Order: sequence, then structure tokens, then C-alpha cells
Amino acid sequence: MPQIGELYRKDDGWHGYIQTSRINLPRFHVTPNKNPQGDNPPDYVVNTDGNQGKHGNLGTARAKVSDQGTRYMALVLDDPDWSETLFCSAFFTSNTEDHMQIVWQRPRRPAGRPVGVGYFDGDQGAGDPGAQPDQGR
Repeated sequence: MPQIGELYRKDDGWHGYIQTSRINLPRFHVTPNKNPQGDNPPDYVVNTDGNQGKHGNLGTARAKVSDQGTRYMALVLDDPDWSETLFCSAFFTSNTEDHMQIVWQRPRRPAGRPVGVGYFDGDQGAGDPGAQPDQGR
């Protein structure tokens, strides 16, 4: 899985960036969800710095543990300028709890599914061993 960004722990959560050939997010923040709503609220909210210091909502993130016991964060990010939602995951890089690498993997499109139609429900991320096709939900 290619690395597309990094997260660094700060006092108020995580600060990071994502850089691909089409997406340039030089600064965004992952902070605890202080207003959880619904039956399955996300653990974190993801915001980006906008013009004049205003923050814009970019998506959500969930703390996860793989079947092998690896802790990671599954991020679901979207923006009106993007053609599709970005599903990615952040993994700790070493023995430190202060740095994570953000990685992305192209989801496999189920046979017969047209290009441009979502492949996973919003709770999945790249590298999530439990990621399954949404089966048309």
C-alpha cells in the first residue's frame, strides 16, 4: 500500500497532510468527536484549514484493531472537488505513539459494479482486513 501522508500527535489530536498527484492537503486535523450522535458515531472528526483560518469538515475517522491486534485509524474523507470519496488508513510507524503513516489501497471493484460507484460502506478503510463489498446496500 503506498504511503500518501502522515499524522503527528499534538495536544488537541492529530495533525497531518495527504499528498497525491490529484489531492494536496497540506494541513488537516483529526480530533476526538465531541458531539457523538446516532447509533454508531465516529471516534474522530477530520477538518481542514480553510481560508482565513476557518475550518472545513473533511470527514470522519474510527479507531480500529485488526485481527492480528494492530491498532490503526480508518479515515473516510470527501470534498466537493474530488470525484470520489477517499478511504485510507493510518498505521503507527514504529514503537512511538506520536507518528502514523497514512496509506491507501485501491478498493477492488466487485464484478459487474460500474466504475464510480462506491465499493465499501463508510466504516471501512484501506488495509482493513474486515473490508467487504457493500453488496449493493
